[in-house]
Amino acid sequence: MTFEKYVGILNLIEKNEFEKVSFTAFFLQHYEKRVEFSLNDIFELLKQLNITISNHSRIKTKLRDSKRFRKIKDNIYTITSNGISELTPIINELINSESSIVTNNCLFDLSLFIGARGYLDSLFEQVDNCYYNNCFDACAVLIRRIFEILLIESYQNLGIDEEIKNDKDSYFMLEAICTNAKGNKVLNLSRNTKETLDDIRDLGNFAAHKITYNTRKTDIDKRYNSIRACFEELYYKAGLKK
Repeated sequence: MTFEKYVGILNLIEKNEFEKVSFTAFFLQHYEKRVEFSLNDIFELLKQLNITISNHSRIKTKLRDSKRFRKIKDNIYTITSNGISELTPIINELINSESSIVTNNCLFDLSLFIGARGYLDSLFEQVDNCYYNNCFDACAVLIRRIFEILLIESYQNLGIDEEIKNDKDSYFMLEAICTNAKGNKVLNLSRNTKETLDDIRDLGNFAAHKITYNTRKTDIDKRYNSIRACFEELYYKAGLKK
């Protein structure tokens, strides 16, 4: 999740100054994995979104007196276990009430894919969230789903989707679509993408169908560059990027 989105969901601008600092500290600790933080870091992060803290000395006093924080050294603080216990349900309730999907750009750079189609935005946010939370089987299945959608969108955009439909006007299974895609001159995929098609399909198939198989982080990481490049190429083929 970006800090800008976090601020919007929590309506941080309407909070008092101590809550602004507390919620920003929680963002650094929870989403950026920073155990320690300086007040200057927080003030600067807020300033980037035009949120100012007018009384720095009062904030320091509140931090000193609060059980949420512990001072490590001059101007450097950490959130205590009490602080985490207190802030987590408050922030989770606010985030969950928005029915939003927490994203961190930890798998894909979402700026490359968000904004073309609402349903694709949701899938990319979900796949990022699955990866962040170590749900690698779910992540692999969603990668396969996005891949299949982008292939079909590409055929539709090029006006050749009849080539991957049966006599009942239903789309072929993904294996048959991939076979067609490798030799389709109108689709005209790059050599590297053609070589990636079966690998992406297998990644999702193993996660969904192999009974004793569990997808590992390394299974996704080693394919990441190929998957990202394939998705970007298909975004252009599907007319989702110019």
